[in-house]
Amino acid sequence: MEADSNSQERIEVLTADAWNGTRACVKNLNRPITLIMHKHKKTYKDIVIERFNYEKNNRITTTIGVKSDFAKKRAKKKYFYTEKIENLNHQLKKKRGRPKEVKNNQNKKKQSSKVKKKRGRKRFRTVFNKGKRGYAKIDPYRKTV
Repeated sequence: MEADSNSQERIEVLTADAWNGTRACVKNLNRPITLIMHKHKKTYKDIVIERFNYEKNNRITTTIGVKSDFAKKRAKKKYFYTEKIENLNHQLKKKRGRPKEVKNNQNKKKQSSKVKKKRGRKRFRTVFNKGKRGYAKIDPYRKTV
């Protein structure tokens, strides 16, 4: 917000390292903005680009994963992308605590053995593993993608 107030034009593109705090700060600006992240750990070659757009009460996050030499020379390059739509209306909070008459796993329903979902926060390289694959023809000499 401070950098935005010190510049003449509104900031639309940010470059940062891949800290979750930086990402959360940009995400909660609630305006269209592009964040380019480059992690300062191995593998150094990955770049993740996130575009936050807003339509009515929805936040549309487009995430693109590319290698750092994406536009270096003329070739057909591979990239990965995902798109996520979040509803910005507040969800109702669940009732706190455990339900009555359920203590020490009593009356607990057996869970079926479906695909286990990974716990924890979304990692930096997730787009490379779970995203859709796309290809782009790059020609840096003619400045075309």
